[in-house]
Amino acid sequence: MKVKICGITNVGDAKLAEEKGADMIGIVGEENTPRFVNLERANEIKKSVSINVIYVKQSGNINDIVKIGRLFDGVQIHRVLFLSELNELEKSSVNAILYIPALPEYIQYMNTIIEKGFTPLIDVHKKGVQLPISFLEKVKEKLRFAGIAGGLTPENVINYLNYKAKIYDVSSGVEKYPGKKDEVKVEKFIEAVKYGNQEH
Repeated sequence: MKVKICGITNVGDAKLAEEKGADMIGIVGEENTPRFVNLERANEIKKSVSINVIYVKQSGNINDIVKIGRLFDGVQIHRVLFLSELNELEKSSVNAILYIPALPEYIQYMNTIIEKGFTPLIDVHKKGVQLPISFLEKVKEKLRFAGIAGGLTPENVINYLNYKAKIYDVSSGVEKYPGKKDEVKVEKFIEAVKYGNQEH
């Protein structure tokens, strides 16, 4: 089970995530968001750490997103893709993490993504809600191929550990404020996932 600390905006937080044991970080490339980082700064952050750096996009042409993905260790696309876009992505061989709304009607879409060799990231379909356990129950056989996100915190992630998802993804749940990580929360979240919240 791997940990991805998303919404990294600066070198200090990137190094913090690496030091505390994160497996990867995410950098958001969407303007008009509180965690936006342009490509130049994202590249500086990438050079500061040795763990994988994933650039997160929601908008944009799929071919342009692929080009960005090649500059990093992969790209996360936070929208539901058309089949034609999935096919373009498949041809590109870029490492991709793809958003899956935690709704039953997207289970077949998730299966298609897994078949194509990408990593699904199951997330809530609206802000301010927590990832429903009921949905994970429906797809638990596939969670070893998938990441989960959506309202995860150091306190509640223990409720999701039995599902042994491939990636546990957190952003606002380990922040002091949007764009700035909290050292204690980052450490607690990573320890909870890696060690099952055991005291050590």
